[in-house]
Amino acid sequence: MKKHSFILLLFILFSPFTQGFIWGQVFISGKVVREDGKPLKDVSVIIDNSRPIVTNTVGVFGVDIKNEKPTSVKATKKNFVFKDWSFDENAKKIKIIMHPLSNFRGVLQDADKNPISDAKIVLSAINPDKPALTNKKGEFDIVLPEGADISQPGNITINDKEIDASNFSVDGNGKLQINVPKSVATATVVVNNNVILEKANVLEKKKINKIKVNDQSGSPVQRLKIKIDDDFYFTDDKGEVITRKDLHKDTKLSVEGFKITVLPSDFYLLVNIEAISNGEVVDTTAQEIGEIINETATVDVSGNYEDRLDEIIQDLEVQKQLLLQLNEQTRIEIEEITKRIIEDKTLTPQQKKELSDKRTELEQALVKNELEYQDAVVKTRVALDSMRQVLKLSEDENRAKTQTLQEEKDEALRNKIIFMAVAISLVVIVVIFFITNRRVNKEHDQLEKAHEKLEKANTDLEESFKQVTLAKNEIEQKNNQITTSIRYAETMQQAILPLDETFNKNFSDHFKIYIPKDIVSGDFYWCLPLEKETFLALVDCTGHGVPGAFMSLIGNNSLNEIVNQKNVREPALILEELNASIRKALRQEFTDNDDGMDVALCRIDSPDKNGNVKVVFAGAKRNMLYCAKKLGKELFEIKGDKKTVGGFFKGNKITQFNNQEIELQKGDLIYMFTDGIADQPNSVGEKFGSFKLKELLKENAKLTLSEQQTIIMEELKLHQRNAAQRDDITLIGVRV
Repeated sequence: MKKHSFILLLFILFSPFTQGFIWGQVFISGKVVREDGKPLKDVSVIIDNSRPIVTNTVGVFGVDIKNEKPTSVKATKKNFVFKDWSFDENAKKIKIIMHPLSNFRGVLQDADKNPISDAKIVLSAINPDKPALTNKKGEFDIVLPEGADISQPGNITINDKEIDASNFSVDGNGKLQINVPKSVATATVVVNNNVILEKANVLEKKKINKIKVNDQSGSPVQRLKIKIDDDFYFTDDKGEVITRKDLHKDTKLSVEGFKITVLPSDFYLLVNIEAISNGEVVDTTAQEIGEIINETATVDVSGNYEDRLDEIIQDLEVQKQLLLQLNEQTRIEIEEITKRIIEDKTLTPQQKKELSDKRTELEQALVKNELEYQDAVVKTRVALDSMRQVLKLSEDENRAKTQTLQEEKDEALRNKIIFMAVAISLVVIVVIFFITNRRVNKEHDQLEKAHEKLEKANTDLEESFKQVTLAKNEIEQKNNQITTSIRYAETMQQAILPLDETFNKNFSDHFKIYIPKDIVSGDFYWCLPLEKETFLALVDCTGHGVPGAFMSLIGNNSLNEIVNQKNVREPALILEELNASIRKALRQEFTDNDDGMDVALCRIDSPDKNGNVKVVFAGAKRNMLYCAKKLGKELFEIKGDKKTVGGFFKGNKITQFNNQEIELQKGDLIYMFTDGIADQPNSVGEKFGSFKLKELLKENAKLTLSEQQTIIMEELKLHQRNAAQRDDITLIGVRV
């Protein structure tokens, strides 16, 4: 009787009804594509009201669902709308199709071609419910809905005043242009944003020492110099800065050359920057964070519409940019809470629940705000994507491993199904051959052995998973250690570079563009002022990253020793001494080491009684550019010798360099740059080029060097776009 009871229990455990209870949810994979079949990344997908899943770089995602097939599908991405979906039941794969929205840019100006800022633009056939808002340059963006024709805008309304359609045009590049009479002005209203002011209280309640810097498009800004109280910091690859002390409302903040707005959160101080346009007068001195928040929460628009104030407040579109910034801030808070729930092992269940409730509240607020402007893009990455990033596996390797794991899972499932069939067959055999106890016992023994093998297989699978997890954690730990070491090396490298005070004291004006490729740089600049002369050098060492940084330390120390201790004053002799020092330090006489450096070095003598300045230059495969007022508007170039410092000269061969002298006057300009900026490619492989750089310097020579720096950075960013940085980029300019 006991045997029969045991067999009946096995039948119940492995019946189809129990199977779903034991194995739970069904895993499905999916892909999001455009109508032309191209994959879409960063799409937020919700299947059967599950938590949002974000697609990877090739539009792929995975999710567990409770049913055999999905019943509801939602997908959102900025400038796209959900169109259709299909599901392959055999392969357990879902396909989602998204339709792109066209985004048109335009400009609003008066009859004299002057831009009109802060104006509301409504095209009745295009954006009747969502007015576009012009910026300081009169520029605006309009999203073209599906099926709409931009050449048929309907009635055109500017600040609630309808204008004649003849003032509207679309050029060959698809850019809109609207010209209006000077009588069309913008509205007057001041709106206090209580949401921002309430968030400012976070600075009084929590300790915050992290700053995240974004540009107007919401992208993180890398290698940006930011001043906090009396300290200077540079943002990392994520646009983030960790301060040495907590931030408060009275903490002073400034970014040279940019206007800033501030949005505090529970974890970050979100700083949004906007470049100062030519001719615009803006106070960029350090301000207290509390004052910046008050300015951010107030929107001013010029004009006079006091009679229609209630209607304007209800229809206010000038807060569109603030809405985008608040949404970005909310995403950051969601990510920080999720990270804390996953990584903070000290949290109690109650604390986890509170954080989870807070996250849910933020997600609901984000969805509500985005639906008013456009469908939400939820920036949450699944644990599988995080693991892929940490292990730095390629997409093909991940796909192969996922397929292998799925095959193992399918194999285990097949084994369980086979075992279930054996168990059911055994029950039938026991019922039919009730009297043959020996046969029942034999079948029972076989069943026990099969069960043990299955248990062993499950145990081996769990052990394999543990080993993968341990390997992941070890790689993660080593990666953190390496990154921490390189960050410390970055601090050491920054310490050897000349301070701004050195340039300010010895030159009437200057700029420095210094963008390392890999945290630390193989480029460095050197400035040494003496009693009657000032030495200025720009050095490009072999390689970049950590190897280049080591070379830069050797080069900096050698230059200081040659000039300060050996009292060498001629640039050509300094390069010869530097060559000998590098070859000795790297033991290049006895090893295969071939590292070296390209150098542009000049000595700038003190002005004589007539204001003339003697400049002596020597170069090792690097040139010097200069502009002299007495020679007109041309940009002149002095070429260095076609030999490098260290590296290529073996044996007893002596490297000699030549001095070249020029005479400048106070106010003339000197430029030096490494080949990183000229060799920087764009997305199609075209280089920025030395010619383009020289033309920019020549065209803008009359501007201040700070203004020249802004123009060069904007041109470089426009050229580079999404292309990866190829080499360290350094460019310096001084006014003698």
